[in-house]
Amino acid sequence: MIVRANGNWISQWKLGTGVGHYTTTVPFSALVAGVNRLSLDVHGAHVKILPGSTMRLPKTHQYAHLPNLQLLARTAFPLVRDGNAKSLRMIYLNSTSELLSAGLTLFAKLAQVSRSTLPAAVVFMGHPLPGGGSQVILGTPADLRSAAQTNVPVQFVHGALRWQSPGSESQWNSSQNPLARAYLLETPAGKGAEHWNLWFLVPSVESAESAVNLLVQKDNWSTLTGDFAWLDAHGHYHSVMLGKQQIYGNHQSSWYWIYLFSLRPIWWVIVVLTILFLGSISAGWLSQHRRKQWGAHG
Repeated sequence: MIVRANGNWISQWKLGTGVGHYTTTVPFSALVAGVNRLSLDVHGAHVKILPGSTMRLPKTHQYAHLPNLQLLARTAFPLVRDGNAKSLRMIYLNSTSELLSAGLTLFAKLAQVSRSTLPAAVVFMGHPLPGGGSQVILGTPADLRSAAQTNVPVQFVHGALRWQSPGSESQWNSSQNPLARAYLLETPAGKGAEHWNLWFLVPSVESAESAVNLLVQKDNWSTLTGDFAWLDAHGHYHSVMLGKQQIYGNHQSSWYWIYLFSLRPIWWVIVVLTILFLGSISAGWLSQHRRKQWGAHG
């Protein structure tokens, strides 16, 4: 029997006859944010998992670095977190048949990677709604209102594309004639980042179907990363990180600090060296203090 988590090999057992007791541990590195798939592949035998068998999931840090289109591509996270997407809304800025078809294709891909039919997702025609849930927004740059682009690192202003340099609060770079065939952008929906927006924009609705068909292909979908992607003239999507990243999860938990330090392993080294340094100083001071005491008694 081979145990896999999300397609990654975890362990392998040689099974005996009769009832057996087997235990395996799945490391954190094999898990992803959102839905995980644990598979048991049996070769050359028939196996029955008894009703009394259990799976124990210990408390984990439950954190993710967002925005991250790679997590979206793997499990539809953070748009889908509850299995049925009860807070997910599909927003069409334009009601043309081409855009509606593109939206259905993108929705089907999200359902596939989240392994859920997303029965609670709803559809709206018009402009993005304030608060209350995560949104997939489809349309053209001409459909966008300025108010909808507040606190977004990539904006379309009077037909021109502009973006902020990473770490810059005021400096904007711009392109008067954006040549990309489609744009994909993931941003937090307001403060607190409980909900997220996924923007899919095309220069013209006529190209929406072909652009989204290329997006959901494995060669493009599996390479998504960062928070902004665009489609070039050769049918390839390119990704980059333009906005701010944040740590999603409960910051009040002690696991938060463990996760925070795991992002920068050098911090653990600094902490250990600091403890050793302070310990050696304390030991030296204590030794010197005791010598003085012994000298005084002598």
